[in-house]
Amino acid sequence: MNKRISAAAVFFVLSLRAEIFSVANLSDREIRDDRPDVAWRVNHNRLIGLRADVEIYRCRGLIDETPKYQAALAAANRLRREHPVVMSGAFKGTDGIVNSNPNSLFANVFVDGDKASVVVTSRHGAKGTIALAGWIPSEPIDIEVGENEAKVLDFTRHPYEKREK
Repeated sequence: MNKRISAAAVFFVLSLRAEIFSVANLSDREIRDDRPDVAWRVNHNRLIGLRADVEIYRCRGLIDETPKYQAALAAANRLRREHPVVMSGAFKGTDGIVNSNPNSLFANVFVDGDKASVVVTSRHGAKGTIALAGWIPSEPIDIEVGENEAKVLDFTRHPYEKREK
C-alpha cells in the first residue's frame, strides 16, 4: 500500500521533532536539483531549523551545475551569519509569536539565552506584522517578504520577563 503524507503532516512532525529534540541537528537530503521551488525548499528548511545539506551532487557533479540551489544556499548562509541565534538557538516553534498573517507568513522562533530570532518566510510573498511576546521590540514589526524569500527578525528578552530554565 502506497500512502502519501501531506506537507502539513510532515511540517507538524518536523516541528514536533525540533521542539522535543532541539539539540539534534538534522539536515534535508531531498533537495537534489534546480527545480523552480528550490528557494522555497531551502527557506522552509531554515524555518523549521533543518541544516542544508549539499549532498545532491556528491557523486554526480558539482553544486556549480545548480545555480538556483547555489544562490538559495548562499542567501541562507548569509542570513545564518548575520543572525547566529538561528543556528545556536533552541527551536521554539511559534511560541510567543503574534503573526497578523499566519496563512501567508510562516514564522518560527529560535531562542538562545537573552536573544531570539524569528525566521519569517512566504511561498508567494506576503505582508504583515510580527511581534514576540515578552521580547524587545515589544511593538509589532511591519514586514514584507517576497516570493520564496526569508527574513530574520532579532529580539532581546524584556528585562522584566522571567528567564527560561
